[in-house]
Amino acid sequence: MGYVIEKEWYIIIQRHIMFVLIKYIKDLFFIILWLSIFYFSYLNLVSFKESEFNIISFVVIILLLHYAFIKIILYTVIYYYNLIIVFEDEFTIIKSSLILEVDIEVIDIYKIMKIDSYIRWLFPNIFWYWSIIIEQQKNDVREFHYISKPYSLLKLLKKQRNEFEAKK
Repeated sequence: MGYVIEKEWYIIIQRHIMFVLIKYIKDLFFIILWLSIFYFSYLNLVSFKESEFNIISFVVIILLLHYAFIKIILYTVIYYYNLIIVFEDEFTIIKSSLILEVDIEVIDIYKIMKIDSYIRWLFPNIFWYWSIIIEQQKNDVREFHYISKPYSLLKLLKKQRNEFEAKK
């Protein structure tokens, strides 16, 4: 369900497991589709002997199957390497996919003006994953989807924001 590690001075939040399951379901559908096309092409290959079309279709189907499996592996890596870490004075977003990109963004707590969360439709209510909107100074708005247990994040950010306001 995504994990939340809560300590005294920081919190680590991972996205909800539904983030990756939705992508898995889509790719597994395509794997089943390509395997069924492969099977029916194989039946035709036996009846039509070896034609160039069937050989090319085999190669294309095999490549598409490998592509779908690679996407499933990359979705898993992306799921485990997308983290939100909230420290006492900053909000760090880490996005990494090992191969494609590494993005680390740090938002200072004092730049956060408003924190909002919402749930839409039936599945997020059933599986308990939310979206969080963080509005910063100068009209910068960040939206984070598939956040599990967002109340711990909202509670910590509100506490830190109040402490910062009290220090001013």
